[in-house]
Amino acid sequence: MKRLAQQAERIDQDSLVEVRLEENTIPEFRDLSQSVNRMLDRLAHSFDLQRQFAGNAAHELKHRWPSCRQSWNVR
Repeated sequence: MKRLAQQAERIDQDSLVEVRLEENTIPEFRDLSQSVNRMLDRLAHSFDLQRQFAGNAAHELKHRWPSCRQSWNVR
């Protein structure tokens, strides 16, 4: 259990894909480890989608906003 806790402590937003809980353990912990690892995969995917959305929004604001302001005569 202590080893699983140590592995979980190493997990952060930037290491969701690299860090995995050990699944080669007693059956009770194996189920838990597999569930946590699947949850980490889903979180990593969500963070990727957020980064992509933020990048797209920034691009649109940078490239579209000046032309919108000009056509609306906003100063």
